Amino acid sequence: MGWLIFAIFAVAATFVATYMSSGDIWDAMFTAAIPVCIYLAGLLLHATRQAVTPRQRALILSCVAIVCVGVAGHWAVMHSMTRWQHQEIVSARDRIERSMMMSTVYDRATPIFAAFHEQQFPENRSMAEVFQDTYPGVIEKGSVVLLDSLDGGVKVYAKCVWNTTVVLTAVGGLGRGLDPEFRNIDGRNGFLQTSLRLTPEGLVYESQN
Repeated sequence: MGWLIFAIFAVAATFVATYMSSGDIWDAMFTAAIPVCIYLAGLLLHATRQAVTPRQRALILSCVAIVCVGVAGHWAVMHSMTRWQHQEIVSARDRIERSMMMSTVYDRATPIFAAFHEQQFPENRSMAEVFQDTYPGVIEKGSVVLLDSLDGGVKVYAKCVWNTTVVLTAVGGLGRGLDPEFRNIDGRNGFLQTSLRLTPEGLVYESQN
């Protein structure tokens, strides 16, 4: 009984310690399997020490070893498939979120760009002035202002760089970009970010992270 209690404690402690240090449940499960295997191997040796002949003991141990290898192989395959599925889901989520961010900034920029070029002489308002006509009081020159917040955590910010240029920047709510140290416009690090510059010459899209 004492060995059983010790084995349970060892498995639990190994699992918790590994999960707290790595944050990965698969790593914790793999590590916790080590004391389980040691306990089962000792239990099997103890149980077959006197009840069977050496030949029978060797046969039993061989069968157990084959089963353990099979279980370990199946576990490794499941682990690999789970990792692959997780990466595919994350990749699909990031592509969807990036597409939504691109669509969002274009939807807000296109009417402004069209209104700028539909001006009749002698209006000649700047891009920033046309933008402020649509979003009055939103932009102060040089400042970054939250323009919109969408479902899923995507946020759109506006900034007037010069009178001729307005920059719309979209930041993802969940998706991670290529650079985990990238400084997002909202102060976070590593999230998806895209920007669209509105200039008299055209719209310039940039995927920033």
